[in-house]
Amino acid sequence: MTDIELYRSEKKQAGDTYLDRFFEAYHRDVRHWALESVDADFLRTITIGPPIGRALWSNRQVRRVAQHALIDALLDEYAVAPDRRRYWVTLAWDLGVSWERNPHFDLIALRNTAQHHLRRVGLDGFGVVEFDVWKNLTGEPGRRMVAHVHFIGWPVDPVRFRRKEVQTRLRGRRALKNSLGAPSAVIKPITRSPKNIAHLAMYMMKAPAAAKNLIPHTHGRKLRSATLSRGSAARFIEVFSHIEVGDVMFAIGKGKKISSAVKREIAALMRPRIGALPAPTRDEVFQHWRSIRLANGSKKFVEPIVITRLDHRVMTEDGTG
Repeated sequence: MTDIELYRSEKKQAGDTYLDRFFEAYHRDVRHWALESVDADFLRTITIGPPIGRALWSNRQVRRVAQHALIDALLDEYAVAPDRRRYWVTLAWDLGVSWERNPHFDLIALRNTAQHHLRRVGLDGFGVVEFDVWKNLTGEPGRRMVAHVHFIGWPVDPVRFRRKEVQTRLRGRRALKNSLGAPSAVIKPITRSPKNIAHLAMYMMKAPAAAKNLIPHTHGRKLRSATLSRGSAARFIEVFSHIEVGDVMFAIGKGKKISSAVKREIAALMRPRIGALPAPTRDEVFQHWRSIRLANGSKKFVEPIVITRLDHRVMTEDGTG
């Protein structure tokens, strides 16, 4: 087994471990819920499937296939150009900051904003919107639920690209303001190693198996891992059931080969087959969660607002977009 094959296998197993921990927390949250049979069937469909149709981000099989496919695609890209100068970019700004009680995410705007600014600074590559819950914010009325962007990229013009200058420019843009004191843009060189590439590919699509504590730090604030609070995993599942895998991915330039590889694997998973159930429509997702929320979970939680590509398609089709 080559080093690349070894790291490919190790990081796929590591990603599966995150999935196991996340779904263990989810099952802990819903274990004592009182559910009508139709609502119980709905939860099984959106979490374990096997699904066909819409590739919901709440579904364990969808997440596993997407993560494994990204590990494969990024290692394949590395094998073609092992000496390429690559960077790990994190963008975290106000647009992605919401509340666990009342989540509001415009994924179209998040993806478009990240894509626009990264393209402007001369990077090709592949990005993902990741979600966390933040704890430990004294004086606030509840936990934050936060969407931010991770991106693996390489300069279109490596000779002219200056990492620290680009990072400073991104942090200075008003469209990327972070009011909580964390840096809105961080760019780090990626060591030329298949182990690092495989690890970052796994990390980009890992399930949110832990919460984050936002603590004071010399240069603003720093995030540290913490245990998910009761109810957070189930709330993630509710939010993710409004999202398809394509809503959290984007690519720039030659990075489109990576997104195409992931989409091919997802399309293969979603093909009709014996035992597979159709993923619920957007309206069905809203209806079932309203029913479930009336009888279970925190009474402080309200219906999430999640704007996705499906909303854009609806607006375009009815002539309002």
